Amino acid sequence: MTTTQKKDGAGSGVPKWPVAVALAAAVLLALVPLVVTDSFTLQVLLLAIMFGALGACWNLVGGFLGRISFGHAVFVGVGGYTTLLLLHHLKLTPLLGIPLGGLISAALAWLVGGPTLRLSGHYFAMATIALLQIGLLLMINWDWAGGAVGLEAPIGDAAWMLLFRSKVPYYWIAVGLAFLTFCATYFLVHSKTGFYWRAINGDEAASRSLGVPA
Repeated sequence: MTTTQKKDGAGSGVPKWPVAVALAAAVLLALVPLVVTDSFTLQVLLLAIMFGALGACWNLVGGFLGRISFGHAVFVGVGGYTTLLLLHHLKLTPLLGIPLGGLISAALAWLVGGPTLRLSGHYFAMATIALLQIGLLLMINWDWAGGAVGLEAPIGDAAWMLLFRSKVPYYWIAVGLAFLTFCATYFLVHSKTGFYWRAINGDEAASRSLGVPA
């Protein structure tokens, strides 16, 4: 290992300066509400940051692995609905509901990914479209989850329930989650698994011949 690798990657070979840049960008974004006080503008920025983080997540499958997925909205919806249903029916704080929603979404992704990731090209894309339509029909016809009307989060001012009347706390949460998403995707891409993804994307047959568990 070279001296440069030790300096940049702290012995891991992964440069840490992109994380420092992302942290600086997150701090600057977190200071925006001190200058911008308009709720509509903050809402637009919040959504842009949120969808940027979701795009980074999709890029793991669609970009690095090379599988075009149209079903990612299902996993986002499962996490969101789990959090809101627990809040709506059991009055469970989202501080617990969000991690539970993430775990349930991850479990569903693991179950669905087993058979579908064996497919490639148009077949994988069509399988994810089918998953999206199944999720859509299920939620539209599930009255306990609000059906076609959906559910609304209560309006209040309780930090432990993540209920705020101002957009600023939600904006800060979005910035924090976007930074954590960047860190997770960055280190995943530079891990052994990330190199496997890129090898499969380049040539799956060749990567299998080299021992990659495609």
